[in-house]
Amino acid sequence: MQAMRARRVYCTLDSNLRLVFSANGEIMGSVLEAPTRLELRVSVSDSDVENAGDTITRIEIVEDIGAVIASKDFSAHIVTWSTACEPVCKYYFVTVYAADKADGPTAYSAPVWIEPAPQSP
Repeated sequence: MQAMRARRVYCTLDSNLRLVFSANGEIMGSVLEAPTRLELRVSVSDSDVENAGDTITRIEIVEDIGAVIASKDFSAHIVTWSTACEPVCKYYFVTVYAADKADGPTAYSAPVWIEPAPQSP
């Protein structure tokens, strides 16, 4: 329940998939105050290594308007990926694709929220 209150959750169609997304070392659901750069890290694992359909095939970083700002293809059951970007949107989240889910993502992370710098009066 604490994770839900802190917005540190993800949804998936795969019961044994695990997803962790962070920005600047802060876990998904966090609010970052006026960062000048985002260091993004995604870790995904699926323990069902015997099932080729559970192979992770793609990870995307998506911004608040739905545009994919970064993506990478994989072919593994355990992946870690890091990338960086400048924070120009209100939030960023991750979509994960698996081999047996050709019609769309198999998992979505909670977003990392970006609080803009305060405006001068």
